[in-house]
Amino acid sequence: MISYRNSTREVAASETTIAILSVGATEQFGPYLPMHLDTLIAEKYAEAFGETLDAYVLPTLPFNTSEEHADQIGTVTVSPTVLMAMLEEIIVNLRRQGFTQFVLCNGHGGAYWEAAFVKQMNYKHQDIVLITADRHLAWEEALQEVTPCRAVIRLCRDVVVSGTRSIETDGK
Repeated sequence: MISYRNSTREVAASETTIAILSVGATEQFGPYLPMHLDTLIAEKYAEAFGETLDAYVLPTLPFNTSEEHADQIGTVTVSPTVLMAMLEEIIVNLRRQGFTQFVLCNGHGGAYWEAAFVKQMNYKHQDIVLITADRHLAWEEALQEVTPCRAVIRLCRDVVVSGTRSIETDGK
C-alpha cells in the first residue's frame, strides 16, 4: 500500500494505477461517542483495500450528506452536489496522472448519492473504472480504534439490549 503519507517519488515508483478514495462524516452519534466514527470506518475500508490492491490511498474526506443530523451541534453536512463535484475533480486530476481504477469507500450510512455518482462517473469518464466498496467489518474495527469509548460503547449496547428486552417483556 502507498498513501498520501508517502513521498511523490515513492508514489511514482509504486507504478500503481489504482487509487482509493474514502468519505466519512462528521456528525452526532449521541452524547458520548465521537463525531468521527464514520470517517474512521471509511479510513479502515480504504486501508484494507489499499493493502489488498497495492493501491494509492488518499486521505479520507470527513464530510458527507448528514442532513438528518444537521441540527445537532458539531455536525457538518454538505450537499451531494458539492461532495460529488469534489470527488469528480479528484478523480479527473488523478486520471491525468495515470490512475485509471478507483475504489470509493464510504463510512456513512446516509450517503444516498453514492450509487448515482458511481454510475454517472463510469458513464461520463469511460476510460476509468470506479467501483464502490461493500461495507463488511469496518464498523467493528472502527469501534476498536476508539479506545477511550469502549466502555461507553459496551454500556450503550447493554442499555439498548436491556431496554429492548424490557419493552418486549412489557408488551409495549
